[in-house]
Amino acid sequence: MDGFRSIGSVSNRFDRADLYVAFIEKSLTLLRPEGRLGFICADRWMKNRYGGPLRQMVSEGFHLESYVDFTECPAFFDDVDSYPAVSVIRKGRGEQTSVAFRPAVSREALVPLAKAITSHEATPLVSIVSGVCHGLSRAPRTSCLSKGSITPTTISIS
Repeated sequence: MDGFRSIGSVSNRFDRADLYVAFIEKSLTLLRPEGRLGFICADRWMKNRYGGPLRQMVSEGFHLESYVDFTECPAFFDDVDSYPAVSVIRKGRGEQTSVAFRPAVSREALVPLAKAITSHEATPLVSIVSGVCHGLSRAPRTSCLSKGSITPTTISIS
């Protein structure tokens, strides 16, 4: 636990939060303006109560640039209950978020997906969503709630 304490003044640890929440928060505090942070971890911070303070932090000074939800994707050889997601967060404001849900896990599928996500192109696999972090949602499959979450039918981290 000494390593955990050395993270510093991480404020978002409460309830039964996963340890990675503290690492995400600390990493965000280290970003320079317009700096980017990418994490591959469980998506639970976007959906559970303990992620509320982190979602609030992101909504106030950062922008969710891209989000890929790999929940229920056959990424492992054995049946594993996991909720993996790739999130890229930028320090600063932004209008559009590239979002993909449950893509095929193969080189043939992921290479074009990565290109579409990074170029913010709408494709059959990638939706471009506006207003994810500041309640200005204009996409039909999204809504922003004060303590919301990201799911295939709802996108909100504010």
